Amino acid sequence: MSGPKVLRNFIALSVLAASPGMLHATDSLTLSPSTVSLTCAKGAATCAASVNVAVSDASGTDYFVVNPASVPYWLQVGLMNGLATSVAQSMTFTPSAVWVNLPVGVYSASVSITGSAINPATVPVTLSITDAAPALSVQPADPYNVAWTSGMAYPVLNLTVFSTSTVPVPFAATVASTTTNLGVSNWLSPYSVGGPYTVDSIAYGWGTTIPLTVDLNAYAQAQAGETMAGTVTITYGASSTKLVHINIVVSAPAAAITSLSPVSVPVLTGITQAGAVTIAINGSNFVQNQIQTTKVFTGSGASVTVCTACTVHVLNSQNMTVAIPYDNTGVPFKAAGSLTVGVANGATNSPQATKTLIITTAPIITSITSASTLMAPAPGGANAYPTVAPYDVISVFGANFCPATISSCTSPIVASLDSSFRYPTYLSPDTGTHKLAVTFSRIATIGTAWANIPGYLMFANNNQINAVVPSGIFGQLGSATVKVVVSFDTSATNPSSADTSNGAILNVAAVDPGIFTLDSSGNGAILNAVSYVLNTQTTPAMGGSESAAIYMTGLGIPNSTGLDTAQGGINPPTTCVAPIGAAGTGTTAPTGYMGAVNTSVAGGGYTPPTGYTPPGTAWTSIDGAVIRSALLSANVSPPCFGAAPNTLPIVTIGGQSATVSYAGFVADSIAGLYQVNVAVPNVGNGTAAQYPVVVSMGGVTAPTVQMWVQ
Repeated sequence: MSGPKVLRNFIALSVLAASPGMLHATDSLTLSPSTVSLTCAKGAATCAASVNVAVSDASGTDYFVVNPASVPYWLQVGLMNGLATSVAQSMTFTPSAVWVNLPVGVYSASVSITGSAINPATVPVTLSITDAAPALSVQPADPYNVAWTSGMAYPVLNLTVFSTSTVPVPFAATVASTTTNLGVSNWLSPYSVGGPYTVDSIAYGWGTTIPLTVDLNAYAQAQAGETMAGTVTITYGASSTKLVHINIVVSAPAAAITSLSPVSVPVLTGITQAGAVTIAINGSNFVQNQIQTTKVFTGSGASVTVCTACTVHVLNSQNMTVAIPYDNTGVPFKAAGSLTVGVANGATNSPQATKTLIITTAPIITSITSASTLMAPAPGGANAYPTVAPYDVISVFGANFCPATISSCTSPIVASLDSSFRYPTYLSPDTGTHKLAVTFSRIATIGTAWANIPGYLMFANNNQINAVVPSGIFGQLGSATVKVVVSFDTSATNPSSADTSNGAILNVAAVDPGIFTLDSSGNGAILNAVSYVLNTQTTPAMGGSESAAIYMTGLGIPNSTGLDTAQGGINPPTTCVAPIGAAGTGTTAPTGYMGAVNTSVAGGGYTPPTGYTPPGTAWTSIDGAVIRSALLSANVSPPCFGAAPNTLPIVTIGGQSATVSYAGFVADSIAGLYQVNVAVPNVGNGTAAQYPVVVSMGGVTAPTVQMWVQ
C-alpha cells in the first residue's frame, strides 16, 4: 500500500487512542503460519519462493498495518494493511528482485504488524540464498562452426567447459567424428591425434579448456564444399550431458586465371547448327569433386554470369577446359569483339578472376610444333615456348589463316616453286590479292629495331601452315627468343594490325632435332639407305649388314666447306658443298651451293645446266631453296655435317651405337630436310622386331622413334 494511505491509517489510530470513550478491548491477531522461510538458488533465472500468511481476528474487527521500516530490501509483502476479521486475509511474502545479486547466505528480518485495538505482532522471516545445483556450460556453444580454406593455416579448436557454480564439477568429454568423403576416420580427438577419445577432467568457474586435434590427413584430403563433422559429448553428474557439434566447413581458395588458350577465337560465319568453342584455362585453385566444381562465368561488360550451359573439365588445380556453347547463328561468337571468361569457387555468383577472350577475323596462332614431331611443349615452366633452329621446318596451327569469307579459301594452298626452285614467302588463295605470310621478329623489349625476317611457306589451309625457319633467325635478330606472327592481308610485308595475329614466342637454338614419323605408333620415317625401301615389319633392316636413312628436321646449319667442283668419288663431308659461298667467275668454281645458284658461267671445274639462268636478284641465303642435284657437280653432295670434329649426330639403335656415314640436306628437297645415314648395328635376333632409334645433335636429343630390325 502507498505511503499516504499508511500515513492516514497511523493518523486514524492516533485519533482513536486519544479518545478513551471510543476504545475497545485490546485483541490479538492470529497469524498462520507465524514464521516465513524463503529459499532461492544462486544462478537460477527466477526464484519461485512464496509464503502466504493468513491474518485474522476472532474477537472482532480491527485495522492493522505493516510497519514499512520493518520490511527489508530483499523482501516484498503483498498486503501492507487491512481489516482483520474472523475471515482470514492472505498476506504474501516473496523475495524482491534484488535477490539475484545477494551472495550465498541466510538473511533474517522481523516484520512488524500493529493496529489501533490489537496487540503488536511480528512475523519472523528468513531468506536463504543457496548455491546453484552443480551444472556445466560450454564455449563455443553448440554448434561449433569453423570455416577453413584449403591451403591456409589450420584452425585452432578449443572447447572451454565452465562450472556454473562455485563448486568444481567433474566431467568426461567423449569425442567422435564422421568419416570424411575420402575415407579418413576418427580424425577428431582431444589433446592428441589417435585418441584416447574420452578424457576426464574437472570444470571450474573460470573454465577448463579441452584442445581438439585434427588428423592432418583429414585436412590433406578434405574436399572443397565438404563439412567435416564431429561431436563432443560432455557428461557430468548422475546423467547430465552437454552435446557440441563440431563442423569444419571446407572451402577452396579463390580461383585465379593466368591465361586462356587460345587467347583469340575466330568469328563464326555461316553457322546453321549449335555447337561449342573449347578453350583451356591456366591458373590456380581449380577444383572438381562430387561436391563442388569451379564455376565458369561468361558475358561482357557488367553482365558476366555463371555459364550453366558450359561443360567444364578440371584437369588439375592449375588447368581446366571449358566448352562454351554457341547457338545456331554463332552467338556469342558471331561478330568480332570480346567475351569475358571468369572463374570462381564456392557459392559466390560473381567471378573471382576474369580474362578476355578475343573474337576476331584476324589470324590466330594456337600452337607451333616441329613438322617432324608435331609435339608441343607442356604449358608453364621454363620450356613453355617452342624451340626452333635455323632451317627448321615448323607447323603453325590456329585459325583464320585463310578465312571462309574469301571464297577461294575453301581448298588448301600448296606452294609453287619459283624459277630458281625456291619456296615463296607468302601464299595467296586469289592470285596475289590476299597474301598469307609468316614473319619472325625481335621481341620489342629486346631492342628498338624489329628486323622482320619472312619464313618460307610450303603449304597452308585455314588451320595449318608449314613453313621453313630462316637460317639467319639468330644472327639477324640477335636474340635467343623471338616472336612470330601470321598475317592475311593485301600486303605481305606491311600488313595491317587488324589482319595480323598476336605474336607467338619462340626459343631460338642452334639445333632442334626431330625425326619424322609415319603414324601415331611412333614408327620413324626410315628407309633402306641403298634401295630406299621403307622400313616396315615386312621389310625390316638387317642388323649388322645394312644401312638406314633417317629423315629429320632441326639439325641446324651444315658446316661443310667443299667447292661445287666435280669429284672423283663420294666421300662426305669432304665432297659436300658449302651451304653459301660465292658465285663462279668463269675461271673459278662456285664456293658453295648458293654460289652455284648465282652462277651462269662455267669455269674452274664447274659447268651449270644447259640454258640455266640465275635469279634476277642474286641470292644472299638458301632459305626456302630446294637443293637441286642439277646444280651439283659430279659426286658433289648437298651441304652436310662433319667438317669439324664432333659435329655429326650421335645415333643409337636398340641401345647400340650406329655409325653415321652421312648427315646433311637431301638432294632435290628443301634446305631443312635432313638425311642421316647409319650402319644398323647387329641388334636383331633373326625375327623382325621394333627397336628404339635415338638421335642427338649438339647435346640435344630428338624424341625417340621405332624401326624394324631383323
